Amino acid sequence: MFQRLFERYERFLRIDRHAQTDAIVRARSVYVFGWTFILIQIANLISMSLSFGEWTDYHAISVGASLFTFSLVHSIRYHRNFFVITALLFAMILGGVVSTATATGTGINTSLLAFFVLAPLIGGSISGWRMAVAGCVLSIVTIWFLYGISTNAPGDTFTIRQLDFVERAWQATYAIVMATVLGCVFGATIFAAFRELKETARQAQAAAEAKAAFLANMSHEIRTPLNGVLGMAQLLSEKAVDDQSVEYLKVINDSGQTLLAVVNDVLDLSKIDAGKMEIAPTAADLGHAVRRVAKLYEPKADEKGLDLIVDLPADMPTAYSFDPVRVRQCVSNLVSNALKFTDAGSVMIKVRPAPQDGAGAPAGDTASSHKTRVAITVADTGIGMDEAQQANLFGDFHQADSSTSRKYGGTGLGLAISRKLARLMGGDLTVVSAPGEGSVFTLTFEATAVKREGARTPRSDRGEAASGSLAGLRVLLVDDNTVNRMVAKSFLSAQKVAVVEAEHGEQALQMLDAGPPFDAVLLDIHMPVMDGPTTIKCIRERASAYQDVPVLALTADVVEGGKEKYVDMGMDGYVSKPVVAADLMREIAAITTAKAAVAA
Repeated sequence: MFQRLFERYERFLRIDRHAQTDAIVRARSVYVFGWTFILIQIANLISMSLSFGEWTDYHAISVGASLFTFSLVHSIRYHRNFFVITALLFAMILGGVVSTATATGTGINTSLLAFFVLAPLIGGSISGWRMAVAGCVLSIVTIWFLYGISTNAPGDTFTIRQLDFVERAWQATYAIVMATVLGCVFGATIFAAFRELKETARQAQAAAEAKAAFLANMSHEIRTPLNGVLGMAQLLSEKAVDDQSVEYLKVINDSGQTLLAVVNDVLDLSKIDAGKMEIAPTAADLGHAVRRVAKLYEPKADEKGLDLIVDLPADMPTAYSFDPVRVRQCVSNLVSNALKFTDAGSVMIKVRPAPQDGAGAPAGDTASSHKTRVAITVADTGIGMDEAQQANLFGDFHQADSSTSRKYGGTGLGLAISRKLARLMGGDLTVVSAPGEGSVFTLTFEATAVKREGARTPRSDRGEAASGSLAGLRVLLVDDNTVNRMVAKSFLSAQKVAVVEAEHGEQALQMLDAGPPFDAVLLDIHMPVMDGPTTIKCIRERASAYQDVPVLALTADVVEGGKEKYVDMGMDGYVSKPVVAADLMREIAAITTAKAAVAA
């Protein structure tokens, strides 16, 4: 309870718990000291009321100091100038003691003398050793000022009492010097630690950026040759004339896809850990997304003699706003694992509204917007797991046991990524399992129910419908890699698309200037002479006939962002490498159709 109260109070003061450590410590020092001082003054007011029985100047000074401190503490809600705050605290403490001592004529004999040691301690903890020294100087000057008041009091002579004043002043000075030493040591130590933390954070940030750059380069370097391997395998599979050649090509394609899956897993995990993975909800049909995953794995299920079942209630609305790409990725990981670890029986994909607090799921498709939770359960009749194996299941690079990777393969990243994605989507991924009894994985995520007419037809269906109309198009293919151009040109030529090749952006601009006009440009991102981002900028900024030509990015760099990144550059879409022929045709059809619609 107290922790929640502190958290709410710090949110009110606008203290960012994730900000730099020194700012948090300084802000907390201010309000902890301030409230401690206020509580002391409240106790002092009660004590004075019991002693004097009436309102006195002491009461007024104590109330004034409390109100001033209260205002000063809450000023950190609007600014973070801790040197100013420290100086004002000095003024409040020293000024309060002086006003009390002068009003009553007690001088150095004031009972509030102990407050002087607070000035250097406050200075050291909030603003460092320099403010501790400043507090020391001000406190010592003020003490001897009060000593002067005591010695000049009417009727006093140089007596034993005055000697007591001198001794009291020196004792206070010694105490302040000791407090200053403590304040300086504390301030120097803690702020040195803060500097080390900042340097460590800077180095960690630099390491993260270097890691991101390395992953981007590795992604490009790995995907580029993979594009050639898988692309040529696709082309040869269409021309294979005997079963043995078909089998060889299938092995090449499967091996390449396995390597690509490993690369994608590592990149996805890096993006999530770096906080760069974004969830992009869009109106789509959840039932279609789940059935699409099941259809993808039907051949594998048939090969092992397993039943792959989709259980989707007829009365459950499936029109939601969610991230279909990430949901399919999670479900695909779960189904792939279920099939991998099941030798007999079945794998069932079940979709249901997830239990939730408050209002339940919408009753039908009439709701225009309703936040709900969806549960997708993947149950298998496979080998199952014990509790110890389940405990490590969702860790990075972990599998059920050390023999799993040897027997079944895989990196052990799929479930870790799926759980992190589920939590990014406002849900979770859990498992219930027992050895020999199979496993039940439950994926939950937040979605917004929408009207069925608002759910868009999946892009793949639209692309497949439109991809048959590419014959006769004239396309400029810009890529510095000969193999990449060969693969893309072969795909396009099979669709009777006329292809003109360029090796870099500068050459592409020359061809665009020379004419005749192109229906689309396929533009690689990383190229010598002139790269993709510079080329698209030149295309969009030139006052020319080809300024609005549809441009599709061909990229092997999929680490930093997705479609939005390339749209911001000026692209109309993108296809990642290794290029899949169907994806390429679909995207070209989409951008050229959209261009024609705008022109009309």
